[in-house]
Amino acid sequence: MNLPSAFLTRMQEMLGEECEAFLQSYESGHYQSLRLNPRKTDREEFMEKSPFHLTPVAWEKNGFYYSEEDTPGKHPYHEAGVYYIQEASAMAPVGYLDVQPGDYVLDLCAAPGGKSTQIGAAMQGKGILVCNEIHPARAKILSENVERMGLTNAVVTNESPERLSAYFPEYFDKILVDAPCSGEGMFRKHEEACSEWSPENVELCAKRQDSVLDEAAAMLKKGGRLVYSTCTFAMQEDEGSVARFLLRHPEFSIKETHRYDGMESGRPDWAGTEPVPDGMEKTIRLWPHKLHGEGHFLAVLEKTGEVPEGYRARSLYGIQKGIAPKDFAAWKEFERESLKKQFDGIFLLFGDQLYLAPKDMPALKGLKVLRPGLHLGTMKKGRFEPAHALALSLSPKDAVHCCNLSGDSQEARQWINGMTLSKDGEKGWQLVCVDEYSLGWGKLAGGILKNHYPKGYGWIHADGTVGANAITQKWPTMIELVTEWFYKLKSFPYLDLVIGITNWDEISWDEDDTFEKAIQMGIYVHDKCIELLNKQNAWAKYQEYDEKYGADPERFETDYYQKNGIVQVDEAYLRKCIESYGLDPDEELSKVRPYIWKGEESSK
Repeated sequence: MNLPSAFLTRMQEMLGEECEAFLQSYESGHYQSLRLNPRKTDREEFMEKSPFHLTPVAWEKNGFYYSEEDTPGKHPYHEAGVYYIQEASAMAPVGYLDVQPGDYVLDLCAAPGGKSTQIGAAMQGKGILVCNEIHPARAKILSENVERMGLTNAVVTNESPERLSAYFPEYFDKILVDAPCSGEGMFRKHEEACSEWSPENVELCAKRQDSVLDEAAAMLKKGGRLVYSTCTFAMQEDEGSVARFLLRHPEFSIKETHRYDGMESGRPDWAGTEPVPDGMEKTIRLWPHKLHGEGHFLAVLEKTGEVPEGYRARSLYGIQKGIAPKDFAAWKEFERESLKKQFDGIFLLFGDQLYLAPKDMPALKGLKVLRPGLHLGTMKKGRFEPAHALALSLSPKDAVHCCNLSGDSQEARQWINGMTLSKDGEKGWQLVCVDEYSLGWGKLAGGILKNHYPKGYGWIHADGTVGANAITQKWPTMIELVTEWFYKLKSFPYLDLVIGITNWDEISWDEDDTFEKAIQMGIYVHDKCIELLNKQNAWAKYQEYDEKYGADPERFETDYYQKNGIVQVDEAYLRKCIESYGLDPDEELSKVRPYIWKGEESSK
């Protein structure tokens, strides 16, 4: 790893002889970990069901390391919100926040949502959790993770700390500031972070942290707790940010807390202030050469004073008002027919979307809100359609009708990728579960369980792997291949472009414009089913293929279509994909080779 020279010089000055061990940690692989969702499962239950090789994380009771051969992100349990894949050191700050059910909690810099969902789990659905992220794209990811983990009392906002502090003066019992930082602690995990690092960026981050902490201080109740954390080693952003904050805010002090094995005290001599505030040695550093995790820093800060007896936190506009019962009558009918539990709280309607806000939720007038509580569903004319978020917040005992699938079954993977299931039973909404963990909604009619798993939620990964939904829906003749191979791999390895169909009733290959129609259908499949390629990219690929094969229809037909469609695959890359799932490439390729045309040029 090519670490920045200025970073190396500074770390040598900070660590001295210990720097060698620190640098050696970059040569070893980073540890992979996940955190169980106690809203869905507990340690004992999950250890019995788990297909993974797990060892505990010392400082988080629901945290576990998993082995290199495990792929928890590609298991149905992940889609069901049974766990959150989270770096082990990143689990530490929330434990020190000491969240209790009924607290009012703010996660001020919350994306992508690991710490917010950890807080939400500790709250057990009681109290109010505000998860905020200033960047819109990251706020959307935060909202999706809040949904996946089944949180019912969380509000997701997309605001600046300054805007929030105007709404929530001395409102929260607990605040987490997992501050935007220079990310030095993530160099081992994300090497690209090295190229973005500079001494100037460290200084910029430190100034930004000062501002964020000041706004957080204004929103914390007297007697409340604020945990400040970073994933950097930089003194200016760690001890320095805490020291500067304490000098600006004498009403705060650092609380003495337990340190787990491998954790070390912060260094008062790294504060960089004059005077150095008392208690800097009570801050905590997590070093990658001292424990199984990446680099982190945290400080537990408490605000002096007590709130008066009977004190009720009040936001700028008071308590949120809900809609009248007559305005959500369709929901009440659905609740009676399909659920065994009743929901209580503040019902809100945004257009035709119904939400349930936690009791006593603050009015959010004027704020940018992505999720004002639990998304219940859509109010349609004369009926109600339940939301995916509602399903993920339930357990099997909460639903009148359930369809439970096995976690290692082909059916579970088919369901996630959008396929329907054959099933007997009473018609109506069914909570689809995997090993008793809620996964989504299905609607049973005529022996067919119609899939209501949200489009775009299937296995569509950043590395280009594609959910098999599009293949099976548009190419039913490939079902044997799909059942034997796609679902065994959980997803279809990278396709340069899928531009053919087998619906021979609609397209006759005798027509002059057949190829263009196939291209158009391929584009439709991508846009509507897997959203992998945009039209511009697909059209450019079509033109490239047309130049090669458009003038030679005989070769095109024999080399390219292979009976079922047009697939160009780099076989070397395909082998790598298969091996990554622990399967034998020769065996698997023998099943699919009749369907693959190997391009003359490697695509990856």
